[in-house]
Amino acid sequence: MDAQASISQEELRAVWTRIVDGAGLPEHDPRTIVAACRGLDHGPDARLRGAMVVHLTQVAQQILRPQVAAHYQNRSRDPVDEVVEAMVEAVLNPNSADGVGFERSFRGKLEKRLIDRIRQEKKRRDVFPLVERDVEEPPVEPLDWNSLGPEDVTVICSILESLPGNHRRAFLLHWKGFGFTANEGESIASMLGVTPKTAKDWVTRAETRILEALGRSR
Repeated sequence: MDAQASISQEELRAVWTRIVDGAGLPEHDPRTIVAACRGLDHGPDARLRGAMVVHLTQVAQQILRPQVAAHYQNRSRDPVDEVVEAMVEAVLNPNSADGVGFERSFRGKLEKRLIDRIRQEKKRRDVFPLVERDVEEPPVEPLDWNSLGPEDVTVICSILESLPGNHRRAFLLHWKGFGFTANEGESIASMLGVTPKTAKDWVTRAETRILEALGRSR
């Protein structure tokens, strides 16, 4: 990781362009990817940083998801999603102290933040015990992603694996709350190097395939 600090911005960009374009991210330590993502330029390297963030999101989910009981995952406030979203924000923010922490210990920092979130959720439930309801509220969206069962998740993962790389990245970035455009900061379009219309079209296609596979309609 320290070796990256001694090379120029152009060299860093060239190295990671080869890695990303060659689908080589899984071969690298997440800490190294975090350091590279934080070292790349905010604007010109948006596409590279977007690919790195999508990969780090998938790795973080794989690390944390098995550690969380199902009853936590089915709540409207999923601690894993909250921790992963905070990780993404920290990695993309050059001034974030947590970003440095993820460079030093990716798994350790994730697990510490997960414990913190679960403790916060337990404290919230202890203070406001009537907030949690046994009766599910009607979903606002056609598909309530937080209510998916294990079989549904398996189907969705299978669909995502079959999508073209950029379609999958667009969907995952959208799922993590990134907009198609942004007045400030990163957007799906900027991170993937396409127009907002193209990014939205990719996400719509992915959602349509997933909904069809689950036997639901938009």
